Formats: sequence, C-alpha cells, structure tokens
Amino acid sequence: MAWTKLRSLFSLLNFQRMLQKRRQEREQQAESGRSREAEIGRHYIKTHGAKVAKDHMHDWIILMLLAVIEVVLFVIHPFYRFVGKDMMTDLKYPMKSNTVPIWSVPMYSVLLPICVFLFVYQRRRDVYDLHHSVLGLLFAVLITAVITDAIKNAVGRPRPDFFWRCFPDGKDVSPVLLRNCKSYMPTFKFLKP
Repeated sequence: MAWTKLRSLFSLLNFQRMLQKRRQEREQQAESGRSREAEIGRHYIKTHGAKVAKDHMHDWIILMLLAVIEVVLFVIHPFYRFVGKDMMTDLKYPMKSNTVPIWSVPMYSVLLPICVFLFVYQRRRDVYDLHHSVLGLLFAVLITAVITDAIKNAVGRPRPDFFWRCFPDGKDVSPVLLRNCKSYMPTFKFLKP
C-alpha cells in the first residue's frame, strides 16, 4: 500500500516536471520568434512535400496509368449487341434529361472533398494527411471510373431509353437497321469558328 502511494507520488512529480519543461520550451520558442514551420513534429508542404511525393512515386505512377486506361476506355468503341423485338420492352423507359447535371459530378466527387482536405490541412498542418487523403480520393475515383467503363464497354447493353432515342415519334419500325440511333452515338455540339 505504501509503495503504491509512493509510486503515484513520484509519477505525479515526474508529470509535473514534464509539464513545466514543455511550458519552458514553448516560452523559449515564442521569445525566439521562430515560425510555425520550424516546429518539431510538424510536417509542411515546404519541408516534407517533396519527400512524401518521392516516397509514394509508385502510387502516382499507378494513378497515371489508371488515368490513361480511363481515357482509352472512353475512346474505344463498345461492344455492339443485337437488340431484338422482345428486348424492346425493357428499353422503353421515357427519355428524360439528366437528374444531376454532368458538370456537378466532378465538383461533388473530386473538388469538394479536396477543399475539405485543404481546410483540414490548414488546421492540422500535416502534409502526410493531405497527401494520403488526396491520393486515396483520386484512387477511389479512377478505380471506380475504370471498372464502370470497362464493364459498360464489355457488356454493351443499350440505354434504358433506347427505344425513344431510336424512334422519337414512337413508331416501332422493326425491320430497320439501327445504324444512326443516338443511343450508340455520342451527341456533341460543334461551335462554328
């Protein structure tokens, strides 16, 4: 019993000494006018950014390869499948405009999280957290895009509103070859110079 009290007294004294030492170190740093970048234990972009990027170079190379694969998947032609009359019942959903505008998808999936990461970086000042969060976000977005586009190109299933894209007047002309159907052709608007 006496030993435990004595041990707790020594640990309390050691803890008080530690706190006093830390206070003195903080006062010395404040008096010397050192900037926050020179604080020990802080990892800033200026001091550790190049080291973090160099240590994770293989991750960035894989990320670039995923981006190249995504561009290739966007450019190549998908698998074209036969669409019979019996399949048209599943492809007669009404043609509607996008529920979510196409410009907002990258804003919500990439730009907004990066802004949150930068806000947290401003508070915590740890380049490792910033680097890993941005790298993880970009990996998640690119892997999702590559898997989704690869499956869509491999399967080649027409869009659910295929019928209304091919027959806007609603008349099904079954013996017609659907070469100029908007479902397979991307719709681009070219501006005149």
